[in-house]
Amino acid sequence: MASSSFSPTAPPVFNGEGDHIWVVKMKTYLQAFDLWEVVNSDVEPAPLKANPTMAQISQHANERTKRHKAVSCIQNCVSDVIFTRIMAYETPKQAWDRLNEEFQGTKRTRQQQLLNLRRDFENLKMKEEETVKQYSDRIMTVVNSIRLLGEQFNEVRIVEKVISTLPDRYEAKISSLEDSRDLTNISLMELINALYAQEQRRASRLEEHKKGAFQAKTKTGSNSSTYKDKKTWRDKPKSDAPRRRDHHVGITKSLVIQKLIAGLDHMCSANTAKRWAMLKRFAKAKANQEKPTKRWLIDSGCTNHMTPDTTVFKSIDKSFKTKVKVRNCHFIKAEGKGDVLISTPTGNKLVSNVLLVLEIDRNLLNIAQLLEKGYTVVFKDKECQISDPCGSKLMTVAMTDKSFVVD
Repeated sequence: MASSSFSPTAPPVFNGEGDHIWVVKMKTYLQAFDLWEVVNSDVEPAPLKANPTMAQISQHANERTKRHKAVSCIQNCVSDVIFTRIMAYETPKQAWDRLNEEFQGTKRTRQQQLLNLRRDFENLKMKEEETVKQYSDRIMTVVNSIRLLGEQFNEVRIVEKVISTLPDRYEAKISSLEDSRDLTNISLMELINALYAQEQRRASRLEEHKKGAFQAKTKTGSNSSTYKDKKTWRDKPKSDAPRRRDHHVGITKSLVIQKLIAGLDHMCSANTAKRWAMLKRFAKAKANQEKPTKRWLIDSGCTNHMTPDTTVFKSIDKSFKTKVKVRNCHFIKAEGKGDVLISTPTGNKLVSNVLLVLEIDRNLLNIAQLLEKGYTVVFKDKECQISDPCGSKLMTVAMTDKSFVVD
């Protein structure tokens, strides 16, 4: 009975802001009423056969009614201003696609947004004044934005990012976790909680230290005021023997402190070595998963054809030096410029003015540079078609993992 009376709350009325979150909530809402397939496929119900039964007539009427129900749901979950933009559409798919195109942009726009968010993720670094939870919140804000655009982002990659960008004060804890756990299998929540516990213990020790120092200072001040202007046997002249004894005690304390510092330095060095070894294992595992490739990514965000691989050049001028602007107004060095032969279905094609940029991790073909040379680039039906200046089709590249890669 509970399940039959379930009625999900409608998503908030969409006013043009937070479109990615509204789309997820709206999709779940339509699925709860078994209406999402109608929106997604937009297929007309099959016509009734001759001499249908009452059950078939009822089912056919229900299937036809679903389309109107889906349109009603979409119209009632948008503001009046946005309703006027979709009121002319008769099918739910037409209305849904119109909203997606206007507020989420075309596929090309979403790909550019994904590229920018990936760069933001790679540039994230923990600040000295941040807590580990504040840092993890910043990371998850970027990751969730990437996921809302339809990109798969596994937790192992997030854990690796946190570990590799922590300040030095977490070295001891990371080394301890490495000895007791397999960090390639630890969850993000476990890692954050372990690091947060260490922060709490450190804050507690600092508080106790400050409190003890304050009490000692207060007690000293009280004693000095109590015995002020009183002459006791301590005021009498003292011999040099206690001074010599204090001198020896001071030397002994100094030696003890030096040994403690040397021991801490040794421990920090050992922890640093352990952390480097752990990061090398991460890098090795990642390198095994992402082997070097000779493939070229068709990109609209880069400013020039670029490659980090010197072996792909047919000719190169390494005396050519320049800087390439990337995200956040940063610049990276280009160490040369030359010509590259790219294999296409119609034969090898010479691409000129390709920059050698060692700091990137893949080969990039710039769409704007192709257009300047007279090439035609068309994105259609999950394919990228490139034609040469004469109009002959040069290649057709199918979309793979939401990217267009020339093998």
